[in-house]
Amino acid sequence: MKKVKRNELFVVRAKAAVTSEWLYGNVLFVGKNGYILSVPPRKRTSAVMSSLDKYLIEIDTHTLDRNIGEYDMNGKIIFENDIIAEKRLAPEPCDSEYAYYLIKWYAEYDQFMAVGIDNGVLIEHPTCDRDLMPAIRYSEYYVVGNIHDNSIADFGV
Repeated sequence: MKKVKRNELFVVRAKAAVTSEWLYGNVLFVGKNGYILSVPPRKRTSAVMSSLDKYLIEIDTHTLDRNIGEYDMNGKIIFENDIIAEKRLAPEPCDSEYAYYLIKWYAEYDQFMAVGIDNGVLIEHPTCDRDLMPAIRYSEYYVVGNIHDNSIADFGV
């Protein structure tokens, strides 16, 4: 899995406050309100920069996620709160065909971690999966959803 390009490193995502559509760009806070600055790359001219209000869209800050600096196997940027899947090579008869993980930030470890989802329940023991994040770079993981649009209970059953 390849690293995110430098110009994409600080891209965040959040849902628009009014339309609930996903927005990608840079975040700006004015007081308690958050905004995504989303200027199309080919429109970054001085004329556009003078009318930034057209490109500042208010967001629901509860849906604000940072990218983790990695792509999944399909070339999609992985964000915190994404749910990723890995096809199990030899699943037990009672297991699902896929293993699912939630990407979360843990301040106490100062890193993003992939936390296992077992039978629709988040397994809150990040220390046992601490080596999993480097493994994502070399494995066939892909994004299958996120906790803003999906329920944890829908995965791993």
